[in-house]
Amino acid sequence: MLGSLSFSFLGAQDDALVDRLPRSGEWVFRWLPKPFQRDPTLDVTVMTDVFTAGNLDPPASPDHPIYVQLYAAGAKVLGEPYHEKLPEPPLVERALTDALAHNGYLPAGPGQQPKLLIVFYWGTHNAMDRELASMFPEVDLRERMERARLIGGADQIRHMRTIAEWGESILDHNQKYEYLRDQALGDLYFVVASAYDYQGISAGRRTLMWRTKMTVSGRGVSAVETVRPILAAAAPFFGRQMPEPAVAMPRLRRWEVIVGKPVVIETDITPPPLPSAGVPTKP
Repeated sequence: MLGSLSFSFLGAQDDALVDRLPRSGEWVFRWLPKPFQRDPTLDVTVMTDVFTAGNLDPPASPDHPIYVQLYAAGAKVLGEPYHEKLPEPPLVERALTDALAHNGYLPAGPGQQPKLLIVFYWGTHNAMDRELASMFPEVDLRERMERARLIGGADQIRHMRTIAEWGESILDHNQKYEYLRDQALGDLYFVVASAYDYQGISAGRRTLMWRTKMTVSGRGVSAVETVRPILAAAAPFFGRQMPEPAVAMPRLRRWEVIVGKPVVIETDITPPPLPSAGVPTKP
């Protein structure tokens, strides 16, 4: 909690999934830019919406698993088209499979009928620079609202749209709104996973059970290196209704290999003599 605000942090979740989170509600500031930090803090948001059909059945759990089949809908580049490397489908699928298993959503094996088809896609949503935004304010607002939909729920979107149209009041200057606003103003990497009733899909009906949206600020990090941390942060929330976004600040651990000074190690093995020039040797 942040004071009296109902803005949930992931501090009560499993530390094995999210290695370091703000437990006091205080923000961590660093002077060194993120590209030069060995373990920068990521700004992650997670939001799950459970729809009417999804409320009819209890969610999965490790004791009562639900078997699923995954379908990769591919990478998407939204907003401004900056050229950058996006994660390959196998990397996203492995990370999503591991995260889903935390709540009991397991991949269907031989002889197991999947109950859910989970369609997932991932990508970037980049913001306009200030000069371009001043030239095309309508496009800038539309793209900001698109990023707000990826970040938050319906209440947050309505709030941001009202402020965009009528301006801010003194009540809008709180950590909850300012965090979501800053996320929506900047570049985002995202993963979206939507769970459909598998039998309905087989019969030609698309019954959406739940959808989880995961985003991370793209400032100073790459899409490839952040995909596993954001999916791990979302693991406790798949299939669970959330009244508002949860925020995580995991560390992005960048490992490095340090090569020391070469050392010659003496051995007792005498190497064979080198052959003389022009003299053939036995194989």
